[in-house]
Amino acid sequence: MSFTRRTYRVGALLCALGSCFAFAGLAPRVPSAGPTQAASPPFARPDTFAAPVAIVQGQLDAYNAHNLDAFVAYFGEAVQVYSPPHTLRLSGREALRSQYAALFAQAPEVRAQVVHRMTEGRFVVDHEAVTGLPGGRSLQAFALYEVVEGQIINLWMLPQ
Repeated sequence: MSFTRRTYRVGALLCALGSCFAFAGLAPRVPSAGPTQAASPPFARPDTFAAPVAIVQGQLDAYNAHNLDAFVAYFGEAVQVYSPPHTLRLSGREALRSQYAALFAQAPEVRAQVVHRMTEGRFVVDHEAVTGLPGGRSLQAFALYEVVEGQIINLWMLPQ
C-alpha cells in the first residue's frame, strides 16, 4: 500500500472514530485558566463493578475461548452494536448471542488479539487483529466499547 493511500485510510479512520466519540458524548477536555481541583472518583463497588478495561478484556478472553455464555454475559440486556457512525447492526443480548453462536460454529479457529488499547473513563478503544474467520480470512478492526456498571452497553465496530 502506498504512503498516500495509507495516510488517507488512517485519516478516514480517525475521522470515523472522532464521529463515534462525539456520538457517544465523549468531548475533548479543555483546560481551565484557573487552578484545577481533582474530581472525586465516581461511586463504584469493586466487588460488584470491574474497571471498563477488565470488562472488555474479559469479553475478549471469552470470545477467544468460544465460551458463548461467558461472552454475552459481559454485555447489557439492551446492548447496541453499531457500524460507524450511526448504523445499528445488532440490538439486545439475544441478537448478539445468535450472531456470535453462528460465528463460533462457522469459524472454530476465530480469535482476536489486541494490537493497541486506549481507555478514557467508561470507554475502551481496541485495535484488534482477528484471524480464523470463515474462508480463512483475517481482518483488522477498531472497536469502541462503552461500559456502564460492569456491562458493555454500546459497541461501535469499524473494520479497516
